[in-house]
Amino acid sequence: DIEMELDTSTTLTIVPSLKRGINFSRTENTSDTKNVFGADLNQSKSTNISNIDSYNFQNELLIAHRFKKKGRSISVGFGNKNTKNETNQLKNSEAYFFQTQAVPDIRNQQINSNNHTDEYTLNVIYREPINNQQSLTFSYGSVFTNEFDGRGTYDFNEINNSYSDYSTTLSYANRLKGTKTSPKVGYQINTEKVWLSLSAGTSINNYDVSSSYNNNLYLNNRLDVLPELDLSTSIQMGKNRSIYVNYSYNERSPYLYQLLEYEDLSSPLYISKGNKDLKTTQEHSMYLSFRDYDWQSRSGYYFYGGGSYNLRSTGTDQAYDANFVTQSTYVNVNDTYNFWSGVNYSKSFNLTDKNKLSVSAGYNFSGNTSKGILNDILFTTLTTRMGPDLKLTLDFDKKLTLQPTYQYTMVHTNYKNFSLSEANFFTHKLGFMATSYLPKNFVIGSDINYNYNSNISDGFKKDFLLWNASLGYNFFSERLLAKVKMYDILNQNQSVRRTTTPTSIYDTEDIILKQYVMFSLTYKLEKFAG
Repeated sequence: DIEMELDTSTTLTIVPSLKRGINFSRTENTSDTKNVFGADLNQSKSTNISNIDSYNFQNELLIAHRFKKKGRSISVGFGNKNTKNETNQLKNSEAYFFQTQAVPDIRNQQINSNNHTDEYTLNVIYREPINNQQSLTFSYGSVFTNEFDGRGTYDFNEINNSYSDYSTTLSYANRLKGTKTSPKVGYQINTEKVWLSLSAGTSINNYDVSSSYNNNLYLNNRLDVLPELDLSTSIQMGKNRSIYVNYSYNERSPYLYQLLEYEDLSSPLYISKGNKDLKTTQEHSMYLSFRDYDWQSRSGYYFYGGGSYNLRSTGTDQAYDANFVTQSTYVNVNDTYNFWSGVNYSKSFNLTDKNKLSVSAGYNFSGNTSKGILNDILFTTLTTRMGPDLKLTLDFDKKLTLQPTYQYTMVHTNYKNFSLSEANFFTHKLGFMATSYLPKNFVIGSDINYNYNSNISDGFKKDFLLWNASLGYNFFSERLLAKVKMYDILNQNQSVRRTTTPTSIYDTEDIILKQYVMFSLTYKLEKFAG
């Protein structure tokens, strides 16, 4: 960050960020779909080799000026966000269909993808005091967006021995261009014990979505009026107690991919199409927290809870054919919600003058509903997650730290108008971390984690033990740390997960890196000014 004073009442802040990434990946996928009687519906396998080159540049420039009247100020902010991703992919895939005489889908392709986003913002905020405790805020925001997503697909030509046959049905060029303006007015109260903020405004989103696909041009001009309201308050109820409440109402425009009017045939088993007539989403949100915590002793508890009610949201309309190939599009659905809550207690105990025990325990409960259409029938799902967590930290004179942890999670899903009525599973996560700062200048670490999932399908390992260890050395007045770390000493690491969606339950195992060593050198900046 760069911050400078232009004069005694004006400051200039510049926050630039530049990221560049180069990534190589190879993925292999296989699937075998059967009906309830065990008969084959489809089978598929694919290999994908991808090279990804990514670029991200962001910058924020803020000029703030304080007037002579106390509390009166104005700020003007400019920002840009420029991202670009180029992907070169080699894809080999096979899909076979058993319920009809459909021809197998065999692909040997080179796919060149290019997407970029250019976003420029202007924000002006003027604050006018009413008195020492109250003020009004007037703001104006404008965002210009130019978003592009394109793909060129080339089939392998055996005669030329090259990827030279351009596929018009698997290539496209999509663009979103538009401007969103957002005037807003706000009112604030700030006293010794009470802080309150109320703001209201409307965003006017004027944008065009265009697509070029299979020698056809699609154009969708949209004008979305998006009201918003936000009310927040914080009440201090003593030295350590406070309560915070927030309510907001927002409407949001659909995403680019949800508005595309052509069928995306990139997957032989899942064919998707956008809906140009999607309406905006409408969401009421609420959040509440209560805290009774002493920062000096690091002891106390806090409670939080919140959720959102969606008058109108976006779901999917899906249909399966005889081979279980999915045809999917987007529709608006009404009356969905999500919620989350939790409580946490922590306390520190002095075992001796130099040794300390810290205890942290909590319980979390969350859930969400989803709606959609499957084979012309409206379905509803309700998924809840709950469970406790516990962490103990033993600190022996800041020379040895021991930290055992445990987390248990139960997941329950109810279905209405669906082939399943319910699905349940639970997970255990048990960990132990030890860090030693002896002998002097050395840092020796070890962490062991055990994971168990109760309901992974046959053929997948339900549990694994992951053990990592490290050795570090501090030098140059403890400002440089050289460290070597060994990952997965027991060679058991795996990535198996169960995913529950409104229309499916599936288990996935990813091939991940095992048993490797990493060297690092870390320099500690004590002070930095510029």
